[in-house]
Amino acid sequence: MNAQRAKLLGLHLHPIAVHFPIVGSTLSFALPLLALLVPYTLAFRLFDFTTLVAMVLPLLVLVGAVSGYIGGKMRYKTTTASALKKKMYLSIIYFVLSLIQSYMAWTSGIHVDNALIMIALGIVSSVFAAVLGKMGSYLFAGRFGPYTAG
Repeated sequence: MNAQRAKLLGLHLHPIAVHFPIVGSTLSFALPLLALLVPYTLAFRLFDFTTLVAMVLPLLVLVGAVSGYIGGKMRYKTTTASALKKKMYLSIIYFVLSLIQSYMAWTSGIHVDNALIMIALGIVSSVFAAVLGKMGSYLFAGRFGPYTAG
């Protein structure tokens, strides 16, 4: 491996980039869930924040996916390996879910009437984020590496 490629991989740009959509997905179900449990004076602020998170989420997912594609290409010199292809397909589904959340936030905002839909979409997108993260830790450190304990 040449020095420049090793240096770029050593920056760990993809692992850093994917933390943002993971947090966004978690917030997209946790905030409306919390908003349904607190008084209205706080709830409407939480719904507004959920709307903002949902509108930014597709960009965050896209940055994570593109950085993963580039990182996979640099690390493995291919993107046709079965594990990488599976991650790409799951990333596309994750991106579509984030687009649905964003569309919902853009067209009607998040409020009591559609909070349960956002919670469900947020849970599903969080599951996709978790599966992608676990697959990435296996690719990075191996099935029994230090980053996959637990």
